[in-house]
Amino acid sequence: MAVSMHVDAVTRTQMVRKKWFMRFFRLAGNAPEPVTYEFEGDVL
Repeated sequence: MAVSMHVDAVTRTQMVRKKWFMRFFRLAGNAPEPVTYEFEGDVL
């Protein structure tokens, strides 16, 4: 469940940051782009 929440949050953040409005008015900030990690099912 935590993995799916992480992937969903990263995907939504990336989508919002790519919108022209956010880039034009520099509302996305200067923090690094979030990345999705590959989680192994055996470890979890």
